[in-house]
Amino acid sequence: MKILIIEDEEAVGKALKQFLEFKGNEVAHTIDIKGSIAQIDSFDPKVILLDMKLGKEDGMEILKYTKERNKQARVVIMTGMNSELLEQQALKMGAFAYVHKPINIAQINEMIEKM
Repeated sequence: MKILIIEDEEAVGKALKQFLEFKGNEVAHTIDIKGSIAQIDSFDPKVILLDMKLGKEDGMEILKYTKERNKQARVVIMTGMNSELLEQQALKMGAFAYVHKPINIAQINEMIEKM
């Protein structure tokens, strides 16, 4: 499965990428909105693991862009922010799931395998 990881914490993104590739997925990783848009358009991911906060950039912009371009992509929001309002907003905008950090890689993998 084609998976795009949008995560500005290099260590987290790299660990997810290595694990998901080991599981047989085709995985790309980017750290910002500009790179994300390019990857969404060229890579055509089926699953996007999206960090809500990318430095000073807002992951909600990527969620909106994804849903306009590729309605079939499943977007999983990953965040350290504990906001019920933000979670509801993301799900209403089309996010498939909302996962709190620290990330449990096994949980992410299980979620992807069910898609």
